Amino acid sequence: MFSSQRVAAASLGASKAMKHTKEELTAQEKAARNKYERPPAGYEAPKGHLRVHSNIEVTGFMRGIVLQDWEFCVKPRNAANAGCRTGYWGFYVWHEGVLRKAILLLRKRCNYTHPDDDDGSEHDFGDEDADDLEDQDAIEA
Repeated sequence: MFSSQRVAAASLGASKAMKHTKEELTAQEKAARNKYERPPAGYEAPKGHLRVHSNIEVTGFMRGIVLQDWEFCVKPRNAANAGCRTGYWGFYVWHEGVLRKAILLLRKRCNYTHPDDDDGSEHDFGDEDADDLEDQDAIEA
């Protein structure tokens, strides 16, 4: 075996040794993962996605959690891009007693105001604004 082959074999062995399996998670990682509510195994949510904002900081293991503190995005789908278009798929919210799929938008709060709105009241677009798209990691609506 040549020296370059030995180096390659050693680096391959080192990369395999660095891979972690699910069983190797520390107690702290398991506790962090389990502190969020998740839908039951095999749950089929109703068709469509709700666009929501939340103050939660997204990390890698959070996909599939049920968001507890959230609000609808009131920006209409046909409005100009005001920062409420990009987000993360794979979240769930309780809406009217039903566990629904949600897109967690990157912006923490919706700052959209309706152009014809003189009194400053908010508009709730809710279900009529649900998306019927396939799962992706980040989206541009």
